[in-house]
Amino acid sequence: MSANPSSLSFTFQAILEQAMRDEQEVDVPSKLSERFCFAKEWKISLSINVATLLIRCFGRAKMLEEAISVYKELDPDSRNMSMVNLFLDYLLRGGNIDRGFKVLDEMG
Repeated sequence: MSANPSSLSFTFQAILEQAMRDEQEVDVPSKLSERFCFAKEWKISLSINVATLLIRCFGRAKMLEEAISVYKELDPDSRNMSMVNLFLDYLLRGGNIDRGFKVLDEMG
């Protein structure tokens, strides 16, 4: 019996949220990066909530390449204004102006 793709996404979201709550973890962003790589490897689709959580975590940790990878992995039809604004904020704060303009052009 194969798993429902959306249930895998919700399960993945719960795993990420638990990892972020674990106060014993010293390097949460790199742990989330490992889990994101696992999700890509196993073709687990990202929900908007998972993508937002990852972009927020990677953006705060100044891991812009990882945030960009999450953004690219997310289905363009799933992106909402709140998540795009968050992504743009971290891109611009990180000095990635050209990528920010590219995101804006994609929205147009």
